[in-house]
Amino acid sequence: MHRLNAFAERKGLQPIHQDDLDQGKTTFAELWQENLIHLERMVADVWDLLKKFGVAV
Repeated sequence: MHRLNAFAERKGLQPIHQDDLDQGKTTFAELWQENLIHLERMVADVWDLLKKFGVAV
């Protein structure tokens, strides 16, 4: 878990913990939306790398 917290902080994000969800500071929908945005960016980066190196997909 410490690595995930460090990663979030490096990205300028505040790590979210179960307590945040339990106390209503963050909703599951907000958490899901944030993760979806980052997942979409990661997928786009992978496609760009494949194109850059000429890998046929």
